[in-house]
Amino acid sequence: MANVPENSPDSEIQQLLKTREEWLHSKLLIKEQALAKEPFPRQYLPGEGFFYLGKKYRLKLLKDEALLLDGLRFEKEWFLLPESMAENGKKYFINWYKENGRKWLANNIEDLAKLVGAKINDFDVLDLGYRWGSCNQSGKIMLHWRSTMLPVKVLRYLVIHELVHIEIHNHSPKFYAKLKKFAPNYEDMENWLKENGARYNL
Repeated sequence: MANVPENSPDSEIQQLLKTREEWLHSKLLIKEQALAKEPFPRQYLPGEGFFYLGKKYRLKLLKDEALLLDGLRFEKEWFLLPESMAENGKKYFINWYKENGRKWLANNIEDLAKLVGAKINDFDVLDLGYRWGSCNQSGKIMLHWRSTMLPVKVLRYLVIHELVHIEIHNHSPKFYAKLKKFAPNYEDMENWLKENGARYNL
């Protein structure tokens, strides 16, 4: 933004502001769009929505802790949590996403590995920081617990992406040529994650 001399007349200041108005609006719009992609801070209150496999389900807090000795539970399209545990709700949700992400992988990863022709030795769901997925040379696939929140088609894509990495440990043209065989719309999936991925968080 340009500086205005201290003794400049009001008319000159108004003219300068007018010329910068479009620039200011464009910067504010970019900031608003970025904020719109970020999730609202979670408060773990009754009725609050949480994603699971792409769909949003509401949270119900229960007073009778004996019903939920194991913490968070998903039942009849509701997340159920004892009121006394709501203060640490994030911890219980992360643990739940990890556990159910592992179950989803256990039921699906072998079929996806056969599709790609990859050999897997192990898998896990954990906190990978800024990465959605990872794999190592021994054939272990790892997904971020947040991936359990994503739509199934996106989750399947993430697994296929990492399965291709078992053979090709980079993002070379060779890697993308093979990835395209099993995920022809991989560019759409990557763009979707860039545009929407931040919403799928706690």
